[in-house]
Amino acid sequence: MVETVRTESSPAPPTAARDLADVMSTELRLTPDQTARVRSVLNGTLKESNTAKEKLPAQSPQLMAELKRINISSQKELRTVIGPEKFKLLQTRGVQQKIAANMQQKQ
Repeated sequence: MVETVRTESSPAPPTAARDLADVMSTELRLTPDQTARVRSVLNGTLKESNTAKEKLPAQSPQLMAELKRINISSQKELRTVIGPEKFKLLQTRGVQQKIAANMQQKQ
């Protein structure tokens, strides 16, 4: 068995967006349409962030700025897809912890 150590500048695995969308769907009780749209947003976010991590030096200010830009854009899209109430719920510490715990189990 090989263990890998992921850092902030490591590319995310291709299944990360799918898994996160599934966990978010369960926690936020999203409709199938919302789940599909969230998966699409997260896939785009994953591709953009992995591309940035390939092109820019690890831990560089340029990479951090690009990841921040991507994150802000993704959050705006997610808010539109799931609505302001569920987005606000997504931002709460309790839901964030549940999502993180579920994602940890999937790794």
